[in-house]
Amino acid sequence: MAGVVLFDGCRASGISVHSRVKRTWCRGAPVAALAAVLAVGNVVAPAAASERVTLDGPWTRLVPGEAALEFGVPRSFDPAGGVVTYVRRFTLESELPNSVALLTFDGVVGQATVTLNGTRLGEHGSYTPFWFEVSGVLRPPGRENELVVVIDDTQDATTVPYADIPWVNYSGIIRNVYIKFSHRAAITRANIQYTFDDASLTSLHAEVAVELAGKPGEEISLLSAILDGQPNAWTVVADSSMNAPVRIGSDGRAKATLPLSVSGYKLWSPDDPKLYFMWVGALHDGLGLDDALQRVGFRDVSVRREDILLNGEPVFLRGITRHDIYGVTGFFGTPEQMEADMIRIKRMGANYVRLIHYPHHPRILELADELGLMVSCEIPAWANFFDEAVRDKLYVLYEEMILRDMNHPSVIMWLSGNARAHPLPYAAEAQKLAKRLDRNRLASYVIDNDEFDPEAVAADVAFIQEADLDVYLKITFWLYYLEFLQDAWANFPKDLPIVIAELGFEGNDREPIIIKDNGDKFDVSEDRQVSALSEMLEGWRPHLPFYAEEHISGLAVYNWQDLDWPDIGRFLPNHVPSIHFGLVYDDREEKQAVETLEAFYKSLPDRYVGGDEETRADVEERFDTAKNLSATVNASFRDSGPSISSSGNRLYLASDGADYIGLPKLLVSDLIDGQWTEPELLDIPQEAEFFAFRRAPCISFDERTLYFTRAILSGIFVAETRIWQASYVNGRWLAPVDMGDAINFPDLIVVTSDPSITMEGDALYFSSDRPGGYGGTDLWVSRRLNDEWQLPENLGAAVNSEHNEAEPSIGPDGRTLYFTSGRPGGVGSSDIWVTHRAADDWSEPKNLGPMVNSAGSDREPEISKDGNFLYFTGIRDGGRGLSDIWFAAVPGAPDPSDVSDAVTIDITTNNAGALIVVTPSDVERRSDGVADPNLVRRFRKGTPITLDVSPMYNGIRFWRWRVDGEPVSDSSTRIARVVTAPIEAVAEYAIPVAAAIVGDERVTFNGTPVSESTRTYMIELSFLDGSTRVIRSGVAWSLDDDSAAGIDPETGVLTPRPMNGTATITLTADVDFAGFDLPRASKTVELAGVVVADPLGSDGPAGSGDPSPTRPMCGAVGFIPMTMTIIGWFVLGLVRPARRLTTARMS
Repeated sequence: MAGVVLFDGCRASGISVHSRVKRTWCRGAPVAALAAVLAVGNVVAPAAASERVTLDGPWTRLVPGEAALEFGVPRSFDPAGGVVTYVRRFTLESELPNSVALLTFDGVVGQATVTLNGTRLGEHGSYTPFWFEVSGVLRPPGRENELVVVIDDTQDATTVPYADIPWVNYSGIIRNVYIKFSHRAAITRANIQYTFDDASLTSLHAEVAVELAGKPGEEISLLSAILDGQPNAWTVVADSSMNAPVRIGSDGRAKATLPLSVSGYKLWSPDDPKLYFMWVGALHDGLGLDDALQRVGFRDVSVRREDILLNGEPVFLRGITRHDIYGVTGFFGTPEQMEADMIRIKRMGANYVRLIHYPHHPRILELADELGLMVSCEIPAWANFFDEAVRDKLYVLYEEMILRDMNHPSVIMWLSGNARAHPLPYAAEAQKLAKRLDRNRLASYVIDNDEFDPEAVAADVAFIQEADLDVYLKITFWLYYLEFLQDAWANFPKDLPIVIAELGFEGNDREPIIIKDNGDKFDVSEDRQVSALSEMLEGWRPHLPFYAEEHISGLAVYNWQDLDWPDIGRFLPNHVPSIHFGLVYDDREEKQAVETLEAFYKSLPDRYVGGDEETRADVEERFDTAKNLSATVNASFRDSGPSISSSGNRLYLASDGADYIGLPKLLVSDLIDGQWTEPELLDIPQEAEFFAFRRAPCISFDERTLYFTRAILSGIFVAETRIWQASYVNGRWLAPVDMGDAINFPDLIVVTSDPSITMEGDALYFSSDRPGGYGGTDLWVSRRLNDEWQLPENLGAAVNSEHNEAEPSIGPDGRTLYFTSGRPGGVGSSDIWVTHRAADDWSEPKNLGPMVNSAGSDREPEISKDGNFLYFTGIRDGGRGLSDIWFAAVPGAPDPSDVSDAVTIDITTNNAGALIVVTPSDVERRSDGVADPNLVRRFRKGTPITLDVSPMYNGIRFWRWRVDGEPVSDSSTRIARVVTAPIEAVAEYAIPVAAAIVGDERVTFNGTPVSESTRTYMIELSFLDGSTRVIRSGVAWSLDDDSAAGIDPETGVLTPRPMNGTATITLTADVDFAGFDLPRASKTVELAGVVVADPLGSDGPAGSGDPSPTRPMCGAVGFIPMTMTIIGWFVLGLVRPARRLTTARMS
């Protein structure tokens, strides 16, 4: 990235020794250059300096029962579940400074026992650096040394990490190994802490804590400095030296603190990640022994009520969780892989990475420093907090991680663990430890208990207060459904900074997620992941600080990459041994969710609600700069009210012309070969009344219903402004009809206009100036229940104001609403705004900003059915007529003109009822002119989708696009060629085509006939694949003549009435199966004259109900362990009734 220096240096216990500095310091040259710059005295003579010998490279791995393996360090392996031995033989070829020799491991995984030349040096646990002083154990140059590392990678209730963790804890020597040689003493650690002098943050006092290893009794002088620039071009920002040398103790160690006063610096921030170098030098009699150079930055992080503050200003954490795992190589990643991960995360619009659940490679933190990514670091405190010995191990690991990483300005928070709800005293003791070691960062613990009721949240808060945690971090995988989210938000405290520490959903287009014992496979596609993630993110949007005074302070989407998890079957039987919550696959191929999260983060404004003018804006930048749609669409008159088809290839609009100025009509334009055609009158019966006009069309998602505004011009007045609708039946548009007073207000001068229908067709949004509003015109909604439109409801004061809100457009998610308003804070005379709904509450509307709105008038927004494009009417500079159609795209959205030729779907040839699989391939060009729009579609090129097609019903076939079984209205998936595939699972996709009455069974009770004449009838369904099924539920029975017999309308039990002779009656049944209104079934029944006595009384025979449920369900039902809340988010949303998996309901 331009302007970013990717600094590479050697690392030893958290110290980076820059190779270019060694030229004047480490390699024996006098320190005069630096000493002169620092003005700290004279240097009398050159001296041998510290040198490093790497022990990376060829090692031998010995596993009991396996052949020896030669491999290179660093590397990681699948855990062996026991003891593995690693051997390295090496020979020192020349004399080296040998007063001090530090054998250093930057990190292993497992409990390592280290032996050199037969001498046991000691033990150490996972992840963090450690060293041993080995000058007395090494053999002279020319003689071979043998280094043996025995690693026990067993995981159980006493180990760190614990046995039950949701990742593979890859074993081995995962980071560099080397020996650092020095005369007399070597620096083992140097950490800086600082305190700002005042709230201006323009000056600070710092202390540099230095630890040394050396020859007992040696006196060592220390220097330190803060440098800017690069070697040979240093600028000294601050420097310090000790008044008296420090003496190495009898244990071979020493500590010292050097004070620094610093001013004239720039603060580090995500937007400007300014870095400096902290240099520390160790001298003896003026000779350089060792030095350390590490980049640092200065920034302030704190909390204030519900906000996290960075450099005194609130910052919202736009986060992602990330494991330090690289597919098949486990914990070992190349520098290029690390850089690629972090750069992509930064470019997504994220500013925070939660580095889970263990210390990551130091290079990851360096990249975060350089790129401007805030991070939190944590340890694998997972489950067993009740064993004191385990807690002691965790405290050691926590301290070592903090001391290793505390110089990185990117680290804003330490996390002492994750999962168990309220681990006391562990969390409280860990918090005290973090605050004692580091006063420049926040510290906390992540709560994961899947409970959000008032009592549970109160217990969380009590725990936070007792442990003195800085931030309330909570995992919310269970908050998929918005009502749960709303409950949680209502119960959350409003005076603590809240960060949603994990949220996400699985998605995998490569393989099934679930494979049952019987071989059944179940997929969770990338599309499903995108849908779920979008719902979660949009659910939280109204509670972000850009939209609400009371808000959360951050989100972290789980996870950056997919992970192997072999033990997942213990919690979720039949799940494949990996989890697919990643935004990318384990090999880093991006999923669709990357673009989803990127678009969300980049749509967030820069400023908070409620701030002063310098920090507050009412802008939500969701789209790129708007463009004029097309010279062929926009003419010299008024083109307005765009509505786009589901496929994105047909535009409905209103326009007037020379023959009907001021009386717009409805037109259509088609997108063919990337070009919009000249608009033509919609083939719909036109107005009989001369002064009537139509505008603001809204096409339904299935393109079978067109809603629009119809009004009459009477002199200078417009009257009877009402919403009408037209239906597409048998290949043609029927005459439009008024929607009636359920939608429209009965007063002729009251305006009801600008309809917008939801994807499901169950809610109609519109604008109206009817009584009960807040301004001249307000936004209203009517909901359809049982095919009846209900009385409209005002959207309320959160959306409506005195400034005339109008012309709504509801997004495909049903929760994002665009509209026009002249309210203050806009760009022009009227602007387009957006609001978001969580449960029943709408967020404060935000202006779409100058990317969309202009100094003129921008109105009539129409969000595309896939949410990628906003079409609208603009009266603005750059137009061609009195008003034009404009559009703006979500960043990264495909070009709307990138479409294939039209495709004619021959239903008969392609086997109606089959899954019509659409794949990128050769285009079948349309040659039949204008065809039935329900059978002809053009789509953007892209990934496969499916099309469900119903049987013939009144001459019309019904269809609906689906991705992974979920209904969509065309979307980001596009087609180029149609092929067929047979029905694979009757229970999930079978389409009924006929219903017949069967039965004439004798009803029995406990094996005894109840009546010789009482009969039970049922329905036999026939399906397209030739299969049949008998059902009893979902049937409404009736008789043409009930004088001869009675029929139970629900059970199908027919009981003849007393009579003489015989009677012939017609039995009929209306069947509703999985949303299909099948043709009425009938059967002729002949009855003989008998007298029937019912021994059971009026209640009828027992057992006449439906003995076996027949509603087909997704096979996932069988594998959901309802009692296991720990893993509930893996299957949340997978269980869907069959009605969601079949074609749209026929009407």
